[in-house]
Amino acid sequence: MRATTLLVAAVAALLAAGEAAALLPAREAVGCLSAVLDEGAELLAVTPRVAAVLPWEREENARREAGNIEGAWAWLVGTVRADWQGRASACGRCTPYPAVDPGCVSAAERELREEIRRTYRPEYWSRVESSLGRLVAAWWTGPRPGMGAVLVAPVARVRPDLRAVLPEPYFRQMPRARAEVPDPMAEPHPGDPAQEELKERRLAGVLAGVEDYRRVGFVTFMRVSGTVLTVPFTADVVVTCLVCTPWPFCGPVTQVFPVTTVQTLERALVTWPAVAEGYGIPGVVGVPSVRVPRSR
Repeated sequence: MRATTLLVAAVAALLAAGEAAALLPAREAVGCLSAVLDEGAELLAVTPRVAAVLPWEREENARREAGNIEGAWAWLVGTVRADWQGRASACGRCTPYPAVDPGCVSAAERELREEIRRTYRPEYWSRVESSLGRLVAAWWTGPRPGMGAVLVAPVARVRPDLRAVLPEPYFRQMPRARAEVPDPMAEPHPGDPAQEELKERRLAGVLAGVEDYRRVGFVTFMRVSGTVLTVPFTADVVVTCLVCTPWPFCGPVTQVFPVTTVQTLERALVTWPAVAEGYGIPGVVGVPSVRVPRSR
């Protein structure tokens, strides 16, 4: 009940306050972070303004799964590299001197591309999505390229010294009595867009406690989104042939040929962006679905 009341109040304040609404920057089709409360981070989509409650996640859980996602990428690259080495190694020829058959190499590239599409890419995304499934997260469709992003709101194990990160007032203060000293750590009201962007840049990667997020007016997310990369893979093709010289002598001749292929791979990128309260979440569109692991 308390969460609902606070959320309604936060939404009403955001929509009704003409000054606050005017200060919201226009950013590329994004979601909008509206409020940070004890119960979780309430995320608002720009159109329509529908709230999605995202509970907090422990930092150690987020870091663990971020490591597993990086491990899935290392598995994918290592698997494709080993596959290419095996396929290219069969393309050595004796003519009678050591050589590489270009037709065989082209066929091996096509076969590798198909194996990536049919086997390696699905297995890679299965590993990534299994890691994300172990976290409380907001899914904007999913982490694959073109699908949006998955966001997790982690809470730091050790709270940082935010005054050291933001040594001076970093967003516009509300009017106050002349005798009062502005406190940059106590006003989460959306301020000047340029100052808020500066705050986001400085706080990127800085995880804090719930009270810090509430007081300073930001959340640092673990953000997982997809991209497409072209990755080169080089195989060493070792060819040994029995070669006879014009003189009455025959012997083995060995030569190593580096053979490179460039393959298109999809990758899940893990970043830690800070998002100022009331401002856009880059790269997400529409209303997310919040998923909580069944074990919880």
